[in-house]
Amino acid sequence: MALEAALLDLGDRWKRLAAHVETVENRACDTPDGHEHYLAGEISDAARDAIGWLRKARRTTQRARRELVKNNDIRRVRDALSKCQQFMKCLRRGPARVLLSARKKADLKDLARRHPKHWSDWVADVKAALQDLRKPWRAASRALSRSWQDLAEYATAGQVTIHNVAVGQQIVGKRGKLVAGRE
Repeated sequence: MALEAALLDLGDRWKRLAAHVETVENRACDTPDGHEHYLAGEISDAARDAIGWLRKARRTTQRARRELVKNNDIRRVRDALSKCQQFMKCLRRGPARVLLSARKKADLKDLARRHPKHWSDWVADVKAALQDLRKPWRAASRALSRSWQDLAEYATAGQVTIHNVAVGQQIVGKRGKLVAGRE
């Protein structure tokens, strides 16, 4: 069943993305020598927000898959995918603006330039974690799109039955004269 596989893959993509975001949070919180900087706080807060949305999305996807397997309830699967779409929208409008923005990368680069002694290693770690976040982010987005496509195919697919009612073939020429076949 393609839809079930798509939902399973979507749940896995949410989980992988959350693991990458947790890595970002851990690296952001691991500031050098207990120093604090607003960028560390912004990045770790955004990561925590993202993890919360991703957990909700994963639980919703798992419920949708169970409904499909147990009850074949397309309406609930559709509602669950709608919720997941809303979660993705909230992620894009909130945490993603911090975690994936070029502006944040420029701020990190500026911090490393201004304070190379204390912050350069931390900035390199955080920038690497943020860069590693892009691929699973796109994968989760594609998995959500595939789930929608498979839902549409599943909902519109039905049983097709073909009945052949012609036993022989008649070819009729001009003026109704039988050319081939039986009368």
